[in-house]
Amino acid sequence: MEFWTHFNNKETLGDNGSEGGRIIIDEEHVNGARITLEEDSYDAPYAITLGIYGVMFHTDFFNTIDEAKSKCLMFKSKIELILQHLSIDDSNREKAWRLVYNELLDDLTK
Repeated sequence: MEFWTHFNNKETLGDNGSEGGRIIIDEEHVNGARITLEEDSYDAPYAITLGIYGVMFHTDFFNTIDEAKSKCLMFKSKIELILQHLSIDDSNREKAWRLVYNELLDDLTK
């Protein structure tokens, strides 16, 4: 996962996130994605917000830090698969490409 870096040089850590919690992880993928983990969010002890720039945005909630950190790793792996799929040239995107793309997006938020 060497394509993930700290968002904004870690300057957001400790700030309030979009779910009202304190940001404890905030990372960005060099190809256009971001994942943020907050603790003490509005709706749950932990919230993960993830987005693939120009594609989708999603938030999930968790009760324990261990579960949330494990899900962060899973989300990052799945985001990498989607970004890799998006790197396929437009001229090679046929119906099968769209089917795989939709499956990857559906799997991300399961």
